[in-house]
Amino acid sequence: MACFPTKIIMINTIYLAGGCYWGVQKYLDNIRGVVKTTVGYANGDPAFVDPSYEQVRYENTGHTEAVKVEYDTDVVPTLALLRLFYRIIDPTSVDRQGHDVGHNYRTGVYYLTDEDRLVAEHTIRSLQRRYAQKIAVEVMPLQNFYTAEEYHQKYLDKNPGGYCHVPIREIQWVKTIDPKEFSNEIVIRPSRIEDLPALTDIYNYEVTHGFATLDMTAKTIEERRVWFDDHNKVNHPLYSAVTHGRVVGYVSLSQYRDKEAYAGTVELSVYVDPSFRSQGIGTLLLEKILEVAREDERTHLVVSVITSGNVASKHLHSRFGFTYCGTMPDVGIKFGEYLSIDYYYLKVDQNSHQ
Repeated sequence: MACFPTKIIMINTIYLAGGCYWGVQKYLDNIRGVVKTTVGYANGDPAFVDPSYEQVRYENTGHTEAVKVEYDTDVVPTLALLRLFYRIIDPTSVDRQGHDVGHNYRTGVYYLTDEDRLVAEHTIRSLQRRYAQKIAVEVMPLQNFYTAEEYHQKYLDKNPGGYCHVPIREIQWVKTIDPKEFSNEIVIRPSRIEDLPALTDIYNYEVTHGFATLDMTAKTIEERRVWFDDHNKVNHPLYSAVTHGRVVGYVSLSQYRDKEAYAGTVELSVYVDPSFRSQGIGTLLLEKILEVAREDERTHLVVSVITSGNVASKHLHSRFGFTYCGTMPDVGIKFGEYLSIDYYYLKVDQNSHQ
């Protein structure tokens, strides 16, 4: 009998305090890769052993309401988990979150390993750059943690209409995303409507500063909505590159010509935020879109139109097997310069040969 290696799941544990633990637990439970959460009381006066909710709330035990989070680091890296956690707290507020006031509602990241300390400190430094006020989130080793009473565990599952200071839209939204979008990794995934402002900005940079498009007037989000709606259907996919929760590039296959005979031919476009170029993002985007094209039986030929001076794009297409098939000289003028365009193609259906 054949033996197959079993994937080793790396479970890590960290403790997060973000105000009332009911909503924080519900939000964290919805993050892909989180395998278990437990609410309790963290980093209080060691004289108070296994305190009750009433003691923590009214007797100044020094504990804060926290959630013990056990998670698969292959699915949700610690960096991503912390960045997602910061979305639901006011990181500058001292001893208060939402309507809850008191030292037991202070925010904190409590770690077990030096590695997690370094990650947490890095994220706090990054967070501080976004705020004029001092960040109030504690970053400390876990000193103690006591599990809260059973009626507090999964409180919002037991009481769907219960109090929650975490916005419901965040609790629902976090279920839909790949957590690695909030790590330093590049994630390529189908574009969403909330990406549209970033997609428009990336395109408009080339309109106003570059030669990747011969458009010369910046597009509004409303105008690009029509373009967006023409994608992610039929055989015209649109994918975004995301890192740190930010869209940094996109790739699309569009209608080549508005004639029925061209149904199997699509035109490829790839754009990368200028701040993220030379990081291999274009390669990842092209790799993904060609994989999608090859899986779609309707797609036969991928065409790419590249301005003659765009050497980097030509090299990228050549690496993926595109064939140069001609140049149309001086076809356009932009920034006072005549531009030629080069045509490249790639047959992607399995029955075709170059």
